[in-house]
Amino acid sequence: MPSILSKDEKQIVKRAVPGSSNNIITVAVGRLYIAYPNPKKWQFTGISGAIVFTEDLVGNTFFFKIVDVVGHKGVLWDQELYEGFKYSHDRTFFHTFELEKCIAGFSFTDEKEAGQFYKRVEQRDKYAKSKGTKAPSTITAARSVSGNHSVGRENVPISRPLRGLRMRTTMKGLLNFLILCGQWKNFRRI
Repeated sequence: MPSILSKDEKQIVKRAVPGSSNNIITVAVGRLYIAYPNPKKWQFTGISGAIVFTEDLVGNTFFFKIVDVVGHKGVLWDQELYEGFKYSHDRTFFHTFELEKCIAGFSFTDEKEAGQFYKRVEQRDKYAKSKGTKAPSTITAARSVSGNHSVGRENVPISRPLRGLRMRTTMKGLLNFLILCGQWKNFRRI
């Protein structure tokens, strides 16, 4: 698969997302945005790099992970694809999905990579190595928010994400995210 990542950058991704516990399905270069605190305006989170779509072979689930290929800091952010997960391509280069409190979006550097990424996410069952991997796209969310919200230039209907979603990130990525979301005052280091 052609990529705008160099061989060295691909090796950085493979070290950060090891094959012993992950099946890397696809990778594309991009940035993470959130629609928070204003749900109609995108904010850059400061997180960018190689966006990896992977199957977690240990937990039998799918994840997005953003790997720092420039600063060699490993995984900066990751998000589990929870039950009822919906992934939309609002533009050829911009894809959106829900976090617990806001909408997030990936802005891809290359439109071809973005198209391939979208296709792999939508057809994730086809690329899963583990037969027990959860396929959130086949499960419909039980509840939805009444009415529609607008995000960015497109009207994107937003349904309420199910509770119990798991989000892991590095401390630096978490603090950047919490500051952007205005939640840093509530954060306590355990």
